[in-house]
Parts: sequence; structure tokens; C-alpha cells
Amino acid sequence: MGNGVSRDIVLFSVGDITCGIDICSVHEIKRTTGITVVYGVSDDVSGVINLRGQIVTVLDMRKRFSSIAEGITGEERIIVVPFGAEAVGLLVDSVEDAIVIEQDKILPVPPNIDAKLGHFFTAVYQWEGRIISLVNLAELVSVES
Repeated sequence: MGNGVSRDIVLFSVGDITCGIDICSVHEIKRTTGITVVYGVSDDVSGVINLRGQIVTVLDMRKRFSSIAEGITGEERIIVVPFGAEAVGLLVDSVEDAIVIEQDKILPVPPNIDAKLGHFFTAVYQWEGRIISLVNLAELVSVES
């Protein structure tokens, strides 16, 4: 058994990558309705949504992770997270559940991970036979990524 220090994460998938984000960083999870396309922005911006009067930019995680788009499944969700004084939406293929992970079982990102993807993750966690990639939220929402 671990040292008792744990944290809650929300699991989501982008292509065949299962990711985890700290539940404290999640403002809300929304269906993908109401995305307005904005022209002249980078390829990984899906558009914007109106979230109770606040305009929120939606980043497509498939494009951010350079994944091949598999088409619309109906399971896609927008995870709204903080970005400075504003909020950003992360368009993901699906949101699974929230789980509790033990801090002392978190492992470093393997060094053989593609450099284009590696900076998006802070660590990995093995859970029920799967590898969960814990996201580096600052890098994920960064304009320079």
C-alpha cells in the first residue's frame, strides 16, 4: 500500500492515448455543441464557445497531439480548464471517469516518448493494466506548444 498521499484525476482519451488531469484544474465538462469557428487562428484551435457570457477558446487535442482525426463519434467533450485569468476548453475524444491515484506510484515520463508529445506530460501512472499520461496543463494550453 502507498504512503496515503493521493489525488483525484479525470481520465480522458485522445486517439489511443489515455490522459489524466488533476480534478482541481477542471472547471467543468461540456458537450461539444455550440463551437463557433474562428478564421485566421492556428490549426489546433477548433473555435470558441460562449460559457455563460465568457468566450472560451477551444483547443483540439487531436491536433495538439498530432493524432489522426478519427471522425466525430458523439462522445467528444470539452474540458474547461483555467488559463491565467481566463479559461480554455480542451476538445477530447471522450471523458471516462474520475479516479484516485497514489502519489508514490507516479512514474516519470519514459525518455523514449516522442519529443513532440513528451512536453505535454509530467508523469505516467499505471492503472488497471493501462498507462495514464498525466498532463502538463501549462504546456497543453500554451500558445507556443
